[in-house]
Amino acid sequence: MDDLRKRKVRKMIKKPFYQVIFSRFFMTMSVLLIQLLLLMVLFLWVQHHTTQFFVLYLLIGFVTLLWVMNSKNSPMYKMTWAIIVAFLPVMGSLMYLITHGTFANILPQIQLRNAEKETVAYSVTMPAVDEKIKKNETRDFVKLSTYLEMMGYPTFTNTEVKYYSLGDYVFDDLIEALENAKEFIFLEFFIISQGEFWDSILEVLKKKAGEGVEVRVLYDGLGSGLNLPFRYDVKLNEMGIRTKVFSRLRPFFSSAYNNRDHRKILVIDGEIAFSGGFNLADEYLNLVERFGHWKDQGFRLRGDAVRSYTMLFLQMWNATEPEPHEYAKYLDTITEYKGMTEDGSPIYASKIDVGKDKDGWDHGYVIPYGDGPYRPANVAENVYIDVISSALDYVYIMTPYFVPDNEMIHALKHASRSGVDVRIILPGIPDKKVTNLVAKSYYRELVSAGIKVYEYEPGFVHTKMMVSDHRMAVMGTINLDYRSLDLHYECASVVFHDSVVLEAEADFEETLKYCRRITDEMLAKQNPVYVTALKVLRLLGPLM
Repeated sequence: MDDLRKRKVRKMIKKPFYQVIFSRFFMTMSVLLIQLLLLMVLFLWVQHHTTQFFVLYLLIGFVTLLWVMNSKNSPMYKMTWAIIVAFLPVMGSLMYLITHGTFANILPQIQLRNAEKETVAYSVTMPAVDEKIKKNETRDFVKLSTYLEMMGYPTFTNTEVKYYSLGDYVFDDLIEALENAKEFIFLEFFIISQGEFWDSILEVLKKKAGEGVEVRVLYDGLGSGLNLPFRYDVKLNEMGIRTKVFSRLRPFFSSAYNNRDHRKILVIDGEIAFSGGFNLADEYLNLVERFGHWKDQGFRLRGDAVRSYTMLFLQMWNATEPEPHEYAKYLDTITEYKGMTEDGSPIYASKIDVGKDKDGWDHGYVIPYGDGPYRPANVAENVYIDVISSALDYVYIMTPYFVPDNEMIHALKHASRSGVDVRIILPGIPDKKVTNLVAKSYYRELVSAGIKVYEYEPGFVHTKMMVSDHRMAVMGTINLDYRSLDLHYECASVVFHDSVVLEAEADFEETLKYCRRITDEMLAKQNPVYVTALKVLRLLGPLM
């Protein structure tokens, strides 16, 4: 990593003030803010000038409190909102609707559920793999595999995993894989930003579309709102690239903007998939500098497990704008349907053999999975807690945002007090200062429980990764905060008994060399006013 720290990178050039003021994003956000302020003024006027609305005022607050207290959220989340609504019944109710209401996104949620029903035949672990797991693996992994299969995400073998310890290292392999595409390219990313990285990808996409390869692009309307020209999707469609925008940013007040498509997925011919923390923008590859050195991570799958990423893409594509699908055309590319077992389970056979790893061993298990606000079960958090709870030796975590709920904090402290070596790496240079301060409010509690907390001094950590016991890793797009675990559409992969787990472990240990550890002595020297301010900020954690 030393050579990367010494590299010369371009500083992120800030746009001139007048360009920011007259940008589409700024104008849209201004209109939305005006609408919000008008609503606030209306409610305040009703509160202070119309006594006959007093009963309605209290009723709104009471109904919202019932909604909050009966939600599936954590006690911390409920407490924060209960306080806000108790003091400001109408305004608090409005704020809760804005930040947690999913009514405006009800259609995508319905479509996702329907898409999952349509792809249920592809959501079953192959009988031979299931038998191998139950015969050879530990009870904790059997339980995790069973749980994820029940959620619609099967376990795969015959999958090669390549790990990238920096976003910088993804570029060449990604471009080469795109160049070799023959049938289809599916690309779904939270952020696409014009620059060297995306422009290089776009050139290949245009070329492949011209050769008859089916190319689809799906990007988030808010995540890419600052970075792309107006009606950029129309421009891509004119190039022969089928393009959709998830939850397009419009100048109308809506809670839909609170649920983002935070996934990062690139699937090529159903044989290769890329994912991880990186987006398609130059800072993720350290081509420009925003917050010091950008520590990100990615991975590439080749083999059977790619089918789940193909399925995740098709489900979200259909949820964005419903259309009929021939799922088999894309999901049977590297696995072939062979009929049914006696108990009614589908049988598939692999069309390709990924062979052995570099040391001559069989590849391990891979379980790609997704999560989102449409699910009654919190899959993303359950997987993280399962990994923490089953660890016997160590749990290593890297995350850019750390705003955990009570269940997550309890799992981490219990693991540490049970003799597990729990280590967490967070950014040294944050991209969101308030969110970073909320994370710091947990330092005393974590350190006092024996958890080792580190800050990456060269810059910003954007890696989302959990590694445990030399045998299991979780890698993907999921942060340890309320937005990722409750509100956003996310994806990740569990990797078990594969050599790539040791690579992820080595990456963590290498990153530690550039971190400073947060100690009791450092925390004891903090100004009491600062400590109190952090405690107050923690109340805002569920709003981050």
